[in-house]
Amino acid sequence: MTNPLDFQGPTPRLFVGVTDSLAERIQRLVPDAKVVKAFNPVPSAQTVDPKFSGGAPQMLIGGNDAAAKKKPIAILKEFGRPGAFDLGGIETARGTEMLLPVWLRLMGAFGHAKFNFKIVR
Repeated sequence: MTNPLDFQGPTPRLFVGVTDSLAERIQRLVPDAKVVKAFNPVPSAQTVDPKFSGGAPQMLIGGNDAAAKKKPIAILKEFGRPGAFDLGGIETARGTEMLLPVWLRLMGAFGHAKFNFKIVR
């Protein structure tokens, strides 16, 4: 779980995005690692105890190794989540990391962090 946040200034901002992600940078730095972007943008309390009025939502994940993605999915299920929505390769971390500023703004508007994004089809 990583978030490319820069806390210099009045509001946190991403120090990377659109054409790159922190997860991609980690993958390039350690090319043999099986990096999976998961567990964001959700605080740890809602990650391990996902009690939401509409039910526990899936998490968004991405990574280049299909076998490696099975581990966070299993952990999510242990926590009581239905699993994960697999977005694809590690480059999809750009989008999930960019959700964080939106999530922070919502947290400020709600005055708490007890919410999550849910994909509805």
